[in-house]
Amino acid sequence: MAPETLTIVLANLLEAPVHYRQALTVAGHMPECLALYRDSEDIAAVENVDVCACFRKRLEVGWNEPASEGPAPAILATLTGPANGAPVQELNAWYDAHVIDIVSTPGIVRGARYDRAEVKQGAAAPYFAFYELDTDDVEQVAADLAEVMATCPSGGIPVNTDGQPWLVIDGFAYFTLSSASTD
Repeated sequence: MAPETLTIVLANLLEAPVHYRQALTVAGHMPECLALYRDSEDIAAVENVDVCACFRKRLEVGWNEPASEGPAPAILATLTGPANGAPVQELNAWYDAHVIDIVSTPGIVRGARYDRAEVKQGAAAPYFAFYELDTDDVEQVAADLAEVMATCPSGGIPVNTDGQPWLVIDGFAYFTLSSASTD
């Protein structure tokens, strides 16, 4: 099961229970490293980071599937938010369906979507989503995801009557496992 709350830390160098290093940026800006802390872990000692924010789970897909031992070899992470004037309720309904489409991609085994609950340091997007991959071949998963998105039921990001997208993508990147705690 995806944790109910998740703290993410975006920084260039950091030791953490689960630490990923950027492998491929698709859109926006993502830092070199991403550290994930579950709600039960103490992050009081986290210093010298770009962003430290807590997120509360909104949706999880695929978490009943068998998981490999330990953390995923790679993840896809997105930081997004509603555009000015976007209909937030409709955007969130679309986004929830979009997560289901993403998890149908070969190589992506599960995903979770979170809403920002608290920013401890820096500035964080309103939404965070991450998807566990069963491979570290992020280029292949990215190619497969592009194919799935071209024909998926949720379609592309909705737009208003002026053609402006409802969703702002602050960052969209693949990360590969760098280190994990053995505790």
